[in-house]
Amino acid sequence: MQHCDHRQPAGLAGSIEFIRLEETLQEFAEDETFIFVANTGNWGDGLIRYATEKFFRHNAFRYVSVPLGRAMSMSPDDLRQLSSSSKVRMVYGGGGAFLNKYRMHKKMPALIERSERMLVLPNTFAVPRRSLGFRRTDILFRRDEGGSKEFAPRSIFCHDMALSLGRITTSGNGSGVGYFFRGDVEKIEDMPVPEGNRDISTEGKESTPMSGFLDAIARFGTIHTNRLHVSIAAAMMGRRVHLYANSYFKNNSIYEASLKQAFSNLTFHQRYTAPSA
Repeated sequence: MQHCDHRQPAGLAGSIEFIRLEETLQEFAEDETFIFVANTGNWGDGLIRYATEKFFRHNAFRYVSVPLGRAMSMSPDDLRQLSSSSKVRMVYGGGGAFLNKYRMHKKMPALIERSERMLVLPNTFAVPRRSLGFRRTDILFRRDEGGSKEFAPRSIFCHDMALSLGRITTSGNGSGVGYFFRGDVEKIEDMPVPEGNRDISTEGKESTPMSGFLDAIARFGTIHTNRLHVSIAAAMMGRRVHLYANSYFKNNSIYEASLKQAFSNLTFHQRYTAPSA
């Protein structure tokens, strides 16, 4: 399996945004254990979860990881007891769940009610903050400077958590061209899907070990995808990456806010066009 190398920080791993996030989390935790609820999702979301827990360990945070479903079923007293803390400090994982089609905004108010304070790691916000039930004291991080800033104007910018990994070392440089396009609600309807396409992100979930995901991407020297975390993993491996737009502003805005400055090996395109015969 490939591994993430922190000896030589690359890309955005040591950026001021991650330092600010670390400092904010230190202040938020108040030297107590917090509850971490990973964003529920696919194998690409697993890269976010993997990077987040590595970030917590690297910075010596004390936390208890609780799946979303379990957290929703527990009372504040249960959560307080689980973390052995004076109050429930909850950290919600980064991702792109705040989109009408995913209905996470319907669940969020009940999750927020189970905590005294909540901190949301870098997310894309495509629904208004007020519809999610956040309190003024809750801390929200966004991962772009575009649409999310409009939907959650009091949020703080930080790069996607997967980018805190820095570089992913591989045993070789890969060869050939790999196509990893999505087929779900975020696809662009009339965009052709290349022959031999593999929507790798659907083959796992946020709790699936990352080795299979990374190995599949590492095989290729050039990657074409509209899956954000396929592009991030490939870019951190040093592959040549072509990232395409998804159905809303997410990919483009994260490219502009983070990927453009960090990776000369990654190019953004509005849409995929099959090569001429």
